[in-house]
Amino acid sequence: QIKSMLSIAACIMFSTLALANGYNEVWTMRLEIPIKRLPPCLDGFKIGLLSDVHGGVLIGKTGISKHVAAMNKESLDIMILSGDIADGSPKIVSGALQPIVDDLKTKFGTYFSTGNHEYMHGTGTGEEQGAAWEEWWKSQGIVVLHNNITAVPSLSNGGPYSSKCNETFDLIGVPDLGHGPKLKETLAHADQSRAKILIAHQPLEIIKAAKENVDLQLSGHTHAGHFFP
Repeated sequence: QIKSMLSIAACIMFSTLALANGYNEVWTMRLEIPIKRLPPCLDGFKIGLLSDVHGGVLIGKTGISKHVAAMNKESLDIMILSGDIADGSPKIVSGALQPIVDDLKTKFGTYFSTGNHEYMHGTGTGEEQGAAWEEWWKSQGIVVLHNNITAVPSLSNGGPYSSKCNETFDLIGVPDLGHGPKLKETLAHADQSRAKILIAHQPLEIIKAAKENVDLQLSGHTHAGHFFP
C-alpha cells in the first residue's frame, strides 16, 4: 500500500511539474555556434528556432503571440519551424498560428519541416494530414522543406546578406522520422564545400546527419528533455 501511494504521489508530482513547465512564461535560449564551412562574411547570421508549440485548442493565439513577441526582440535573419507546431487539422486550428504568419518579423523568411504531430490529428490519414499542413504553410508564404535543399539567405526573400556579402549556405529539411526522411538521397549531389544546416524534428536523425557531414542539426520533439527515454 505504501509503495502504491508513493507511486501515485510521484505520478501526480511529475504531472504537475510537467504542466507547470509546459505553460510557463516564454523564455529564450541563445547559443553561438561556430561552423567551419560558413562563409566568413555570414558570421553573426541569426537563426530563430521554434518547435513543439502544439498550437490548437489548448494553446491558442495568445500563447503563440508570446513566442512571436519574444522572437521579434531578437532581430532574426530567418526563423525555423521544426515541427509539432500544431495539434489538429489546418481547418480547425490554423487560426491559432496566425501570429506566426501575420506578426513574425525576419529578414530572409521562415522555413518549416513537419514533426510527428502534423501527421497525427484532424481529418484524413497521417500522410494526408502532413501534406495538408505543408500546403497550408506554403499558402501563408512559408518555405516548406520536404527532402530538399534551399540556399539561404534567399534572393527571393530579401537577400543578399549585406552589400559586402553575397554568400549563402545550404538549408535542408526532412519530414519527421516516421514519414520518409531521405537525407542521404537529398544530399547525394550537393556541393560538399558549402555549409549545411539541417531541420529534422527528432534528434535521432543526428546519426544520419553526422554520416552526411551536416554542420548543424536543428531539432525539437523532446520538449527540453524527456524524463524517460
